[in-house]
Amino acid sequence: MFQILAVVALFSFVGCNPVEQLPDANKTQEMPSYFKMCAGYINGDGRILSKQGYGFTVHREKVGVYTVTFASPFKQLPGVTVTEVFPQSFNGNGWTIDNAVITDISQYKFRYITGSGSYTTTTDRAASFVAVGY
Repeated sequence: MFQILAVVALFSFVGCNPVEQLPDANKTQEMPSYFKMCAGYINGDGRILSKQGYGFTVHREKVGVYTVTFASPFKQLPGVTVTEVFPQSFNGNGWTIDNAVITDISQYKFRYITGSGSYTTTTDRAASFVAVGY
């Protein structure tokens, strides 16, 4: 339930609530049954460490290049976000130029790359993602 409410809050914040604009920010509303969410945590070698919502598979194409395929396609292009998970993340370190970038999105899958802080080099990195839509 928390995940659904968080998604409603996210959509309300950016002004595109998928059901209707809520008149009262304190009011909650259930998402329609056809609303889909898929989320996960993927290791740098392409192994799935955690998954929520609809299922997915991961294919590590080459160093730092990954394709995530949804078990059930979305009816429209989903909104997808990916963030690199910096190793030993709770030690206070991290590099903003060490990042993950989405290169393609379709109703069936998305591809992302992870980098090492170099402008031209991809490197295997852990990442988390969320895809939402219909």
